[in-house]
Amino acid sequence: MSVPKSLELPEGVTATTLQTPRGEFAAHTAFADEPVGHVLLIPGWTGSKEDFTPVLPLLAAAGFDVTTYDQRGQFETVGRPHDDYSLPGLAADAVAVRATSGRPASHVMGHSFGGLVAQHATTLQPDAWLSLSLLCTGPGALGESSRRPLKKPAAAIGKVPLLDLHAAA
Repeated sequence: MSVPKSLELPEGVTATTLQTPRGEFAAHTAFADEPVGHVLLIPGWTGSKEDFTPVLPLLAAAGFDVTTYDQRGQFETVGRPHDDYSLPGLAADAVAVRATSGRPASHVMGHSFGGLVAQHATTLQPDAWLSLSLLCTGPGALGESSRRPLKKPAAAIGKVPLLDLHAAA
């Protein structure tokens, strides 16, 4: 989990609650003086909007309106047991949050699990996105799948060299 360097928002960053058809999402936003586009930043599983907050003023200075939000059940966005926490459900949330930008299309970047959400969001509504960037995102969930069967169970306790982990999988 991340630890913010400061609890104060940088100049130009606003804490807000975005109202969408899929619910309310806690968000941080920053706006460019003369915007050339919009960027949506999606945090990872154990992260939050605060992971991206320091870069919001930089993106705004580069000419982009920017939004980052807590995914369903993260930090200040309420999650309920009956909510849809599936990857397609979280991707639908991202599409709904993006729509609050008022722009016809946005750039999207996801970190870690947020990258998986971003990938699904771009396939859910392709015309809503101008580009997709992934930061430390793998190809899918960990574990065995039909496309990635494990040769033998992988378990790492303590420090195991990365090459040894790849050899075991």
